[in-house]
Amino acid sequence: MLICRCALGAAVATAATLMMAAGVAAAPVKCTKVAGYVIDPDPKGVNVRSAPSLKAKRIGVIPKQKRGTVVDIQASDMGWLQITRAENMEGKVTFKGPGWVHASRLGVSLQERHKRGTPLYKRAASDAGTVRWFSGPGDNWQATLISCAGGWLKVRIKRHVGWLAPNNQCGLPWTTCP
Repeated sequence: MLICRCALGAAVATAATLMMAAGVAAAPVKCTKVAGYVIDPDPKGVNVRSAPSLKAKRIGVIPKQKRGTVVDIQASDMGWLQITRAENMEGKVTFKGPGWVHASRLGVSLQERHKRGTPLYKRAASDAGTVRWFSGPGDNWQATLISCAGGWLKVRIKRHVGWLAPNNQCGLPWTTCP
C-alpha cells in the first residue's frame, strides 16, 4: 500500500495516522533552517534519545541553563524533533547529534513583522488563512513546538494551534531576534 506523506498542515497528521494504522513506518518530515530553545523546567535537563520514542535509548542530556539553550532542528516525527546540536549562550555546545527530543520540551518566541502582530496560520502556507493574530509588546508570546515542515513550525500558543512562518520565529531565548 502506497500512501503519500505530504509535508504540510493536516495532511502530515492524516497520512501518519493512516500509515500507523496500516503498520507502515512514516519517514520524518525534514525541516530547513529551524531553531528553537529549551523550555522544559526540569532541573535535570532534557533527555535526547536515539529515536523518536520514550523507549529509545537516551544518548544525551541537554543541561538546564539559566539563560537558555538553543537547538538546531532538522526533522519532526510524531511529536518528536530531531536536533543536530544544542548550544548555550556562552557558545558551549552541550549536545552534538543527531538525536531526538520531545517537541513539548522546546519553544520559540514570536517576532512581529506586521502592523497587526504575528499571524498563526491554519496550514504551513502564508495564504492558508489565520488561526489568530498575536500582538503587543507586553504579551511576550512564547510558542511550544509541535512539529515542523520546511522552515515552518507547528506550535501551540496557549489554547491555539497553528503554523508559524519562518520570518515570525525567534529561536533565541536571551534576546528578541532582529
